[in-house]
Amino acid sequence: MSKKHILQQGFTLGEVMMAVLILALCVVAVSGFLGWLSRSSAFTDRMGTACGLGQAKIEELLTVKYSDMASGNDTVSGFTRQWTVTTNGSLKILDVTVNWSSYDGAHRSITLTDAIGR
Repeated sequence: MSKKHILQQGFTLGEVMMAVLILALCVVAVSGFLGWLSRSSAFTDRMGTACGLGQAKIEELLTVKYSDMASGNDTVSGFTRQWTVTTNGSLKILDVTVNWSSYDGAHRSITLTDAIGR
């Protein structure tokens, strides 16, 4: 007589628990990465806007009569711009600093510099 082999199908409780644990760890890792990616994207967006505002102010100053260029400041869409015009010989140096707060409340700024001659 031969012994019959009984085929068992399915997974043990231990295998199911390990699969659930691995899946949970993957979900936590992916959600953390997505949060970081979202914050990084928001920072990049705000930095791009700040650069654009700084460049726009420099271009605006370049349209002003050379002798009428002056320092000043303003606020545009939550960004604060401060520009200084200094004379260095026959050059006027334009420094534009744009300030803003990031998603976490940290103070951020970027400064753009240009020079124009007579």
